Amino acid sequence: NINKPKILLLYTDGGPDHRCTYGSVQISLIALFLKGNFDFLAAVRTAPYHSWANPAERIMSILNLALQGVALKREDMSGLSEQAFEKLKTLSEIREGANSNSHLKEELIKSIKITQEFLENRTSRLSLHDLKFKIASPAIETEIDSLFESILTAESQLTINDTTLVELRKFHKLKEFIDTHCQIRQYSFQIKKCNNSECTICLPVELPIEVFDELHFLPDPEPSIADSNHYKDFSSIYGTQTSENFRPSKAGQLEADNLPQGIFNNNRVREFVECDFCGKIRCIYSMSALKKEQISTLQLKINDNDFTCGIEEWMPPSHELK
Repeated sequence: NINKPKILLLYTDGGPDHRCTYGSVQISLIALFLKGNFDFLAAVRTAPYHSWANPAERIMSILNLALQGVALKREDMSGLSEQAFEKLKTLSEIREGANSNSHLKEELIKSIKITQEFLENRTSRLSLHDLKFKIASPAIETEIDSLFESILTAESQLTINDTTLVELRKFHKLKEFIDTHCQIRQYSFQIKKCNNSECTICLPVELPIEVFDELHFLPDPEPSIADSNHYKDFSSIYGTQTSENFRPSKAGQLEADNLPQGIFNNNRVREFVECDFCGKIRCIYSMSALKKEQISTLQLKINDNDFTCGIEEWMPPSHELK
């Protein structure tokens, strides 16, 4: 397609579907890069609690108009499916339950269809600057499979279920592609063609070569030498080698005050969370055992919010579990 862009830039919020440190997200972006034959792809997401800085988030005030005064309820499923669904508390559990129970999956799709159509109808009435909102249909399985197949040029043995970083490390050809074509950061994942005629994965560069040669990975912010309270200008570090050493959440965890005495005891470990950056498992402590509702709330927190070693207020004071 002659009108297809050669560079793809994605700017998203901090949801789990966009965490650049997740193997599943990295695989999806590589597949998209290869499928679209882009010369360069950069996926950047906002830091935790800063999705307001994403211009796309500003559309929420308009979207809320479509939901004002609206109550949503899906259609009831059969008794057996409702019983099975009631035991599934998180999105991960729902996906796993649907994959292992085809009947439940079919009934779930049917039960939310009317709700989806209702929301599509209301949203399609909205507009911004006289432009009507467009509604995109969810990807179907054949489209997902087609997108995934494009990554098989980088690693033919990869399966669609190999999504964790631990599993991906087993695929040496894919690891080599990531090492030579990608830059991974806590809040970004970037891919660039290598322009190597011997590369069996990349197609030839489509940009003018003089433009491609001046195309670099987005740099990491670095403090200004003249004023440590400000960062260097983008133009002064673009094209240079930078690192995440100055990322605030990597600077180290502040010493916690007013912690209950004796809380750091293995008998008070209630849950575990994985650091998105280093991959290490960290313990979540509580002086008292969690109730069933609190366990579900904590699991949702783990699934929906990033955790990085040293992050300040991963569990803000206003959170119901505090």
